[in-house]
Amino acid sequence: MNPNHTIQDPEAKRKELEALRVLKADAPLRCVRRALRQLHDMEVTAMARALGVSRQLISHVITGCRHNRQVEEGIARMWGLPREELWPDENP
Repeated sequence: MNPNHTIQDPEAKRKELEALRVLKADAPLRCVRRALRQLHDMEVTAMARALGVSRQLISHVITGCRHNRQVEEGIARMWGLPREELWPDENP
């Protein structure tokens, strides 16, 4: 597991964003974010370590139970996606 792993191929990245937009239309974002974590083969503990936060905070942010813009931005960066695609200003 590499928390800095992102999809580098521009065509693959375009397809990933397209799939994300399709999924968002039919699935709750918390499910989409969980699927992305699995797609990128990232363990919550490693993500937390890379961002310097607790694994509980990572889990809560992914599931939407808590909002933390810095953590959201860090997770989005790890996945190589815009934060706004994953957390579309559902935050106050």
